[in-house]
Amino acid sequence: PEGLTHMGTTVRDTNLYTDLLQEAISGELAGMDVLYGSRAAVVQMTLPRNGPNGPYKGGDKVVVPYFDFVGELEDLAESGALTPSALTSTNEEASIVHSGKAGEVTSWAQMAASVGDPYGEYAKQFARAFKRRIERALLSAAITSLPSTNILDITGEASPGIGRNPLLRAQALWGDEQSGIVLMSMHSKVYFDALQLVDSSGQPIFKEIVEAGPNGGEAIRKLNGIPVAISDLNTKSGTTYSTLLFKEAALAAWVNGAPIVKGDSDILADTEVTAIHAYHVAHRYKRRPGWTLPGVIKLQTTQA
Repeated sequence: PEGLTHMGTTVRDTNLYTDLLQEAISGELAGMDVLYGSRAAVVQMTLPRNGPNGPYKGGDKVVVPYFDFVGELEDLAESGALTPSALTSTNEEASIVHSGKAGEVTSWAQMAASVGDPYGEYAKQFARAFKRRIERALLSAAITSLPSTNILDITGEASPGIGRNPLLRAQALWGDEQSGIVLMSMHSKVYFDALQLVDSSGQPIFKEIVEAGPNGGEAIRKLNGIPVAISDLNTKSGTTYSTLLFKEAALAAWVNGAPIVKGDSDILADTEVTAIHAYHVAHRYKRRPGWTLPGVIKLQTTQA
């Protein structure tokens, strides 16, 4: 748009400002973490834009690799040889989701006057919104088609609310596969209900532990020794709430790290419009190598 200045340069060319915005957004997304920066989800920014039949579209199916796991080491006999294994060998598929945001660019000149670097500011806002979209997709993927063996529903019991015993019973669904539990995702209602629980002597059942987040990020809270992500993105229906327990790398988010930025004129409104298109995949692994069960447990409780 006419008169917009970036780094001392007046931007009038549509391709230039879209390139600048795309570069700024890519920079903000680099190293993106989700779910409180826990290891519950592996985030890879390498989702290709094109498939065998051309550019991917929302709803297209892709095979999701087992990211960041090379498998167990082999022991070799004298003069033995290693057996090659394909890191990406899996028959697990997930659908690509096409998300985006569009807005009139006429407001950018006003932003430049007040913000100084509208590209950087818009990139930060888009990155935050995109991260929240990825987290919502991961929480949905976590419970989609989750086997009944990984679900504990106590809503029909005499004491259907959150408590220490329900959490332990939920965790026990993993049997002897207790290693690698890295996160518990709770609706804020469930979390603060848990903190209000007291024993027969009036002492809190749960002692909230708050630790500094990694790299100066958001503080980490713990219940039962497990880090908690407080998120109202967790599903609820009436007074029924879902609490999720995650093992390390139970989920995968596959994202195209350079969202597509396009700009054009709206001849009817006489404005410039910018549209940002991002493609992503959220997936729950059926099981990780070395496990027999999925890395997600769902606990359903009733919170009055």
